[in-house]
Amino acid sequence: MDTPEFREGLDDLASHYKSIINLLGEDTEREGLQKTPMRVAKAMQVLTRGYSQDPQKVLTDALFKEDYSQMVVVKDIDVFSLCEHHMLPFYGKAHVAYIPNGYITGLSKIACRCRSDSRSRYASASSRRCTHSA
Repeated sequence: MDTPEFREGLDDLASHYKSIINLLGEDTEREGLQKTPMRVAKAMQVLTRGYSQDPQKVLTDALFKEDYSQMVVVKDIDVFSLCEHHMLPFYGKAHVAYIPNGYITGLSKIACRCRSDSRSRYASASSRRCTHSA
């Protein structure tokens, strides 16, 4: 698994989560919660990091000219995203099939593209995007 890079605004996001936790009646200064706002902020950036990735570049980083005309299938790709109604994470599997047109891409890049798409849009858009992406 790749190491996440955190984007600008991480401290602001953690500050907002600290406010939310306080508004829920918790004491963010108690030992078990002191680092929670930053952990949640980092988790949200990981769950949405597809916004900062170029989905086309993900596929073309490992593109090879190949005279292959059979269907290429990648199954059981683990993906996760956020429910757009409650912003809660959900997990699932994606399956991708394509027929090469003179070029093939590395199988791991197909999985990376699905994961990138799932982390850049909320639930309904993610499933459509992964389903119809080329």
